[in-house]
Amino acid sequence: MLRHLFTFMAGLALAPAIWFGAAWAADAAPGAADGAPLGVLMAAGAAAGFLAGARIPPVGALACGLPLLGYGLWPVVAPQTVPGWIPDGPAHPDGPALPFALLLGTLLVIAALPPSRWRRRPAPAPGPVPPPAVEPGGPVGAGDQGADKTTIPFSRKG
Repeated sequence: MLRHLFTFMAGLALAPAIWFGAAWAADAAPGAADGAPLGVLMAAGAAAGFLAGARIPPVGALACGLPLLGYGLWPVVAPQTVPGWIPDGPAHPDGPALPFALLLGTLLVIAALPPSRWRRRPAPAPGPVPPPAVEPGGPVGAGDQGADKTTIPFSRKG
């Protein structure tokens, strides 16, 4: 149960980080000479990909994807309700991060939907049992009665 809480908290913490990282990168990428904005976009995609595909509870992907989708769809569904105190700029819901946030939010929500992700996985089966150790000069098998004790694999001395 504690891992669900940690995954939920991580998803909530990653949602604004992904949004602001994508907003900064989308705003800075056209004029940037270095690859920093692309690196930030790749880091945001890697974080979303980890939440979407890792063997962790899917509540983290849902906790990250729903705020991304909600904040991104807000100006599309009800543009008149976007408050004026949100400054215009890269982090605005209708800003340049909108396509990236909608893409990653949709990925995360869809990744959390399959029922198989919500089922408990069975415990792994124990590994193969090693054969008992035979000491040198130990018992001779039934088919080896009379075989020379100094044998080389796949050949016997006559």
